[in-house]
Amino acid sequence: MKNKRVTHKMYLKRKPSGFQLRIREIKHNAYRPRYKIYNRNWELDLYDIDDHPSVPHAHSINDGVRLNVWTGEVYPPGSDRVHVIGRVPQKELKVLYHDKKFIQHAIDHIQWYRETHPKVVFYIPDWFKHKHLMNKYLTVKRDNTCKTYTFTSTVIFSAEYNAES
Repeated sequence: MKNKRVTHKMYLKRKPSGFQLRIREIKHNAYRPRYKIYNRNWELDLYDIDDHPSVPHAHSINDGVRLNVWTGEVYPPGSDRVHVIGRVPQKELKVLYHDKKFIQHAIDHIQWYRETHPKVVFYIPDWFKHKHLMNKYLTVKRDNTCKTYTFTSTVIFSAEYNAES
């Protein structure tokens, strides 16, 4: 497992009463979109062990609310897993889905989560699986002798099959 890297940035802030030392923690394993979603700034931690509301999910830097990045549902801070306090417009989610850094962060987080918690089943939308996750399982080989293409892939089943005779 990779180690979490954290840097502390210290600076002085001038106040009428004197100087105040401020310390800010910078996470190197987190992704922060440079644009606001749902009128908030968000952070996605690469090694977040919580699978709710989604894998990956974002935490608001402003007030701690959590964002399901696949459905756009916004949850209150804390451990509340039921109450949805808002929903991000689809237009704002599409901006996130076209962000290359978000896509790479999501791929890395999903792979890490599957390796760390192999028994936890979580939702990933089909469009993301087919576009970004299945590419590593599919290879194309060309046979020059008969001019045909051979597709080799790995099949992943998520449900059990019960054969009744």
